[in-house]
Amino acid sequence: MKRVAVPYVTIAHPVSLTGIAGFAPSSARVTIRPGGLGLGIIFRRRDVPVRLRPGILARNSIQHTTSISTPAGHIHTVEHLLAVVQGLGITDLIIDVEEPGHVPFLDGSSEPFLRAITDVGVVVSESSPSIGLAVNDQVVLTSQGGRARAKEGHTLEIENRISFPEPIGEQRISYKHSADTFKEIVAARSFVGRSWNRHPFAHFHAFDRRGKGPNDTNLITHDCRTYDVDLRMHDECARHKTLDVLGDLMILGAPIVGQFAFDRPGHALLHELVRALAGLSTPSPAEEVPIEGGIEELARFPNVPWMPTCPVIKGSLSARRPEDYLAIIDQFAVHTRERYRPREGKTYCNIFVWDVCSALGSEIPHWLSASGAPAGPDTPLARRLTINQVCNWIIEYGADYGWKKLSYDEAFVRAGRGFPTIATWKSAEGSGHAAIVLPLRSDGEPLVAHAGDQCFSRGRLSDAFRDRLPEFWSHD
Repeated sequence: MKRVAVPYVTIAHPVSLTGIAGFAPSSARVTIRPGGLGLGIIFRRRDVPVRLRPGILARNSIQHTTSISTPAGHIHTVEHLLAVVQGLGITDLIIDVEEPGHVPFLDGSSEPFLRAITDVGVVVSESSPSIGLAVNDQVVLTSQGGRARAKEGHTLEIENRISFPEPIGEQRISYKHSADTFKEIVAARSFVGRSWNRHPFAHFHAFDRRGKGPNDTNLITHDCRTYDVDLRMHDECARHKTLDVLGDLMILGAPIVGQFAFDRPGHALLHELVRALAGLSTPSPAEEVPIEGGIEELARFPNVPWMPTCPVIKGSLSARRPEDYLAIIDQFAVHTRERYRPREGKTYCNIFVWDVCSALGSEIPHWLSASGAPAGPDTPLARRLTINQVCNWIIEYGADYGWKKLSYDEAFVRAGRGFPTIATWKSAEGSGHAAIVLPLRSDGEPLVAHAGDQCFSRGRLSDAFRDRLPEFWSHD
């Protein structure tokens, strides 16, 4: 297996889904959030992040489902959500799973996850490559009464055969991945014989049946002669097993291409194939629950500029001190952080000002709601502001949100006392500029931090604005 460059793909806005937990007598809730470039697929339980990879596959966990291990405990029934992540080619994502650590079972298929993600939108950047995977060798294994084969291919193709007692019998499906073919399998539900209320489904709590119709139950059951419910498609069981394949392959940590063939695949067989593709022997317990360096940093300061940050140090409106003000600014490391690096002819002074002022409790917005109030990327109909639009906002509405215009001398007195202070310049043609005024001077000249063609955390006002005359604003 090798890494390949693929377009960066994430979701446009956060989205949450709530339902019954599959194997716990309680509700379950998952929130799916945009992921910064290079973050990968991150699961979080109790705010503890872990990057998706084969080493975190949980052993000796709940049967007939896929669970992963995190330092905060297992996360169960991840496969239906991950099938959609694989199906949409998503490369970077944060998935927050609330207690008791289950992704909700919902209607037993992957369709609710696809619908939720489609509703908030998918962001694709061809110019910002992320990481995908490609099979570059042949792997064949037999286990648990099934057989799996993986070999090199330029697309994702799956030949899948299942065999069960009647009424399922033998079913085959040939799947060549595309957006259209994924939609043909995404609504296929989980299935089990009527012995579901005995082992291994003795602890299955999510069964929801209101009738026999195809949308009246979230689990296909049968009595080994006939189905208890109407099917959504004639080969629904084979299609669901193909969803399981897509979801479990995503445990590798990125979308994959290759040719796969399965005979009677179950989760145990799929987990063995994932480990074989990754070249893993039996993982040690320490490998099962890794704490990976850098994940927390990327989660707090995502590389994608339009996503909000989650800084550790935050300001208080009731206590302003210059040393706190400087510490809040410095944690953003504007001079080195990828988030602010100029690229594709774009600079990100508005993002840096948004980040710092938000941490100070005095937001200069990057997103506005339809009514014109500061918002976030998850606000319906929210729009993003350019730096010129930021300049317009603070002129027209800044006073309503605690910002007041100051003279040059007043601004640097305010910054020296630890109050949020910025300098802005609106361009009549092209882009304007903004910087954070620091409580520092060099040779008598005020210092600022800014993101631009060159990003610096300690620079002179004249270096940031050259011969332009900025306006100054401060917030209590």
